[in-house]
Amino acid sequence: MRARRTVLNLIAIAATVLLAGCYVTTQKLPASTGPVMDAKLVGSWHALNEEGKPEDTFLHFISAGDNKPLALVLIDSRNWSSYAFTSLLVGKRQMFAAKQTGAMREKLEPNYILGFYEVKGDTIEFSLINPDTMRDAIKAHQIKGRLDKGQSDKVILSASPQELAAYFANTDMAKLVMEHMSKAQRIK
Repeated sequence: MRARRTVLNLIAIAATVLLAGCYVTTQKLPASTGPVMDAKLVGSWHALNEEGKPEDTFLHFISAGDNKPLALVLIDSRNWSSYAFTSLLVGKRQMFAAKQTGAMREKLEPNYILGFYEVKGDTIEFSLINPDTMRDAIKAHQIKGRLDKGQSDKVILSASPQELAAYFANTDMAKLVMEHMSKAQRIK
């Protein structure tokens, strides 16, 4: 259950992940097309567990205006965090870059946290970039980046926006994303 909760919070960009250090960040946004604000996300969402039942985590996406990232407030029974949530269309893939703007208990992440998402009606699915894949790509000189010396599982990408876009648009999705995906359901 603890692992599932960590993955859920990781995918939903929760504060516990920032403490665990098992995620991929970037200093620059990947080059993309399309709007930076996905209107389909605006509203309140209830995170779902592996069985599809609601958990005690809520995501609130708030419009900050056209062509501005959404404000995301993530709340669970023990914590809250806020983010600027930028939507990115990279190739044909819908990505997000979330920059932490506030938190209840932990140090703020200075870089963008990267992942993929898909809205299917009243359900949203989140998948984060697999840090193991990115470590291997850095070692093979496929993309520029480094491991955070303070947190061995955190990967910080430093490639240009165009290099990031090319990598994320063309890499096999099965290798690119973490095994676990998280879901949330719109609150009506």
